[in-house]
Amino acid sequence: MTDSNIKQKKLTISAGDLSSCPRGVYYRKKNTPEPLVHPKIAEIWQLFGRLQEMGQVVQKTVTQEWISNGSLLSPERFIPWNDYVTGKYDAVVKVDGKSVLYEIKRAGKAIRESKTPVYYDEHRNQLIIYHYFLKRNFPGLVPKLLYADSKGYRLEIPIDYEEKEVLALLEKAKKLKEAIEDNILPDCLEMFSISKFTGKKEIAMSAITCKYHGLCLEDEHWYPKALEEVERLMKKAGES
Repeated sequence: MTDSNIKQKKLTISAGDLSSCPRGVYYRKKNTPEPLVHPKIAEIWQLFGRLQEMGQVVQKTVTQEWISNGSLLSPERFIPWNDYVTGKYDAVVKVDGKSVLYEIKRAGKAIRESKTPVYYDEHRNQLIIYHYFLKRNFPGLVPKLLYADSKGYRLEIPIDYEEKEVLALLEKAKKLKEAIEDNILPDCLEMFSISKFTGKKEIAMSAITCKYHGLCLEDEHWYPKALEEVERLMKKAGES
């Protein structure tokens, strides 16, 4: 078989990739060997894996509810194909005569105990990208985040957005795709962020979940050092 007959896998950027560290996405797409990981980070990844499995169970449960009452219009599917962005939307459902696009997420403690409805920004970004590509297929489509758990907790949050927000995300995806194709190493994200739930400084989730963060820092023990830095910053803020 000649090289011309070998089908090349098309490089695409997922909606989830846009919430990840772009340098980590670059390394992953290039099949870069993963560096050794600190045991504490490995434990966190295992926990995230279990939470993801629980989230999939919740999604199946909610979807089955819609199937049972005959309101499901479209199950989980890939968004309409385009040149560089991909992703799977969770469901389109008929609610009170309207078509609703739901992005289903497991409701963790922070969501359940919040005094006002609050969402994770990365979840919103996924939803608005999916909605942008689906609204032509489902006229009047309403985008909503649905946080749920296995005990029956349900929180629906309608999401409004401007088209320029999605276009900015798509441009970001396009530039990341081009950087990968041109072998240009993107910048990595900041290691610390401010939690929208607590208002306190913390290690950014993009750093914790990236399997290549130790490679960027050239330090396999970056995590305990980052914890010490967070603690130092919190003490300093308490003194001021």
